[in-house]
Amino acid sequence: MAHFAEINDTGTVTRVVVVHNNITTDLGVEEEQRGIDFLKELLPETEGTWVQTSVNHNFRQLFAGVGWTYDENNDVFVEPALPENET
Repeated sequence: MAHFAEINDTGTVTRVVVVHNNITTDLGVEEEQRGIDFLKELLPETEGTWVQTSVNHNFRQLFAGVGWTYDENNDVFVEPALPENET
């Protein structure tokens, strides 16, 4: 299964969804753009950008979570910092 994070205009992850491999894979090769195209068609009202994330941390450093940030320059997901009183 492939996972995709919806990123809003401030770079914050608003949701993470699963897309079946038969959507994202062509001739045995997974292609991120196939998943993005599928989600744009399935959810046309979406205002954010779709970015694939990896449960196994194979790319983009960490698996995205709601409230996390996508650092486009470094192509990674960043976990929110804990408030100082929780460190």
